[in-house]
Amino acid sequence: MTFTRTALLASALALPLASPALSRELTEQDVARIESTGTVAVSQDGSHVAFTTVRYPDVTRGEDDGRARQQLAMADRAMHVRDYLPADMSVSQIGFTPDGSMITFLWTADGDRRALWGIPVDGGSHRKLAGIDGASVSGYAFTPDGSTVYLLAGAAPDRVRDDEEDAGFDAEVFEEEFAFNRVFEASLGDLVDTAPREIAVPGHVDSLQLAPS
Repeated sequence: MTFTRTALLASALALPLASPALSRELTEQDVARIESTGTVAVSQDGSHVAFTTVRYPDVTRGEDDGRARQQLAMADRAMHVRDYLPADMSVSQIGFTPDGSMITFLWTADGDRRALWGIPVDGGSHRKLAGIDGASVSGYAFTPDGSTVYLLAGAAPDRVRDDEEDAGFDAEVFEEEFAFNRVFEASLGDLVDTAPREIAVPGHVDSLQLAPS
């Protein structure tokens, strides 16, 4: 027992004292710079892990206040993480194509609505995979063979209501103007399907999940 206490004491004396930077109190500036993990997706063969890091604008350093941004990153081996898209691209709903060749995500390009995009796992440029004209995509699900994707999108534009709002009639009546989501089926290929097929679904659709068949 004497030897054990001596050894522990010697180990404790050998440790460096905690630096002030590691022992100081958390400040408001620190809170503004906190980053967290957003969503995580694992490839089908388990060889790649895609995830987003979430950060808010750092107003203490002069950044404009606004929403959180999600940066896409990927790990393909232990302690090997790399960013996969430009820093100014904020993405959501990440995943993988059924064959694992691409990381998929929702993104709003300049002058466009939020759509489904993908970037090759082995590197390359990101490209648009599918979208809905005049509506933003909020969810998606691939068929097992990867030939088709089902998209969840917002309600169709109401031109009459838009004209009324432009004229000043912008009052909202609770539960009187609820906009139901729509479901579309789009083919996947080298070119974007410009005419996705709408699937009639009663009521409001919140999320999509396909059966294995």
